[in-house]
Amino acid sequence: MVVINKRLMKYIGTLGGGSKLCIRFTFEGYMIDSEKLQKESTNGFITNSDYYVLIMYSGFVDEQISPKHKDVRIAARSASLKVTLFEGYPKSCLPKLEEDQQEIPVEYEYCTRTTRNGRLNFIPLKLGTKVQSSLKLLSKVKLSKSNTYCYSIRNDVSAEWRFERRQGESFLKAQKETILVIEVPKVVFPRGKVELSVSQLSFFKNGREIVGFWDRLLLKLKKVGLDTSWYSPVSVEFETTPPVPWSAQTRRFTRTRGFLPTSTLPPSVLKIVEDELAKI
Repeated sequence: MVVINKRLMKYIGTLGGGSKLCIRFTFEGYMIDSEKLQKESTNGFITNSDYYVLIMYSGFVDEQISPKHKDVRIAARSASLKVTLFEGYPKSCLPKLEEDQQEIPVEYEYCTRTTRNGRLNFIPLKLGTKVQSSLKLLSKVKLSKSNTYCYSIRNDVSAEWRFERRQGESFLKAQKETILVIEVPKVVFPRGKVELSVSQLSFFKNGREIVGFWDRLLLKLKKVGLDTSWYSPVSVEFETTPPVPWSAQTRRFTRTRGFLPTSTLPPSVLKIVEDELAKI
């Protein structure tokens, strides 16, 4: 695990990005100053490797799909971000796991029932149920529920993040920052491919999902042989270049977090979408 200290990082530049339906993506590169890291280390840290950092911004939005149906929007229900390395290997993925922890108070009403062997069983009932019982009690308990909405998977050549909806949300809508530390032998520079893809798309009318509509639409589009690349993943190959020496850095770089222009549906696809929406 490499601890990321921004004082030890030098900005290389924006390495790529792209925009598809419901997703926006940009990422940038940094290099960790290994010499400075060794000087500040208290445990005799010495390495024959260099470390690079990718900071990636995955954006998820809900979009109006048709000017004729302004109350209908399309959005991602889940997505994944994957980095495959051709040079170097993943050292650290951040965040490893994020989850919402919630405690929900729940009330149960119990009655008792005696079995044939004389044992006394407590049976939970819905509140207000009338029962014939020698004992009846009301109890309150707290249930703890975890809702994972971002987690990472890492192996020797790739790192992947999965994005899921939080509790109470119908679709993904936010910009999420993820970080990958890459280790490479000295004089070697990281190369690889970054891909942001939607796992599940869905249509929503007045905030409620139109169940099954996306599957029916996709089947029809494929049947008539129309282009479906407008919802394919954002895929970018990158190769870092040697950064200028630290002493040559004369100005402060700032990160641009703005979204890229949205993609639009081809007219032939939009017509089929509008025809299908008119049937609902």
